[in-house]
Amino acid sequence: MVVTSSGNIATSGNNAFGIAAGTIYGPVTVISSGDIATSGTFSAGINVGSIGRSGTNDGAITIRSTGTITTTGTDAIGINAATVYSPIDITSSGNIAVSGAASVGINAQTQGDVRITSNGNIASGPDSSVAILAVSQAGSILITSTGDIATAGQTGIGIYARAG
Repeated sequence: MVVTSSGNIATSGNNAFGIAAGTIYGPVTVISSGDIATSGTFSAGINVGSIGRSGTNDGAITIRSTGTITTTGTDAIGINAATVYSPIDITSSGNIAVSGAASVGINAQTQGDVRITSNGNIASGPDSSVAILAVSQAGSILITSTGDIATAGQTGIGIYARAG
């Protein structure tokens, strides 16, 4: 599955997504060049999920985002990618601003490998917010961030990575 979006997107309401895509046993690619603004609890600028197969690239997630992403609301996420077994590859060159308790700028979670490249600035906050979060249960994690990161509030984290 390939989703390409070049226009600006604005959504509001709980569980509101700018772009949402998902597959079972198939790869997902999202290419977004427009600006995305979402608001609401559990809202996300780009939200991608898949179920893959262990030891394969079935369910692999690739995200390329060049626009600005702004999300507001508790547990809001700028870019979210989650797959059971497959690799995740995210490249974001636009700025990301998330606001709301427990908000996350870029989130990637899998049992496979994770690669995140962020060239834009990321701001997250308030409390318990994370700019970049990567978790791999059984794979490797590579994060490259060249933009500025700013977090606010208690227990804010700039970059959090956990592998194995």
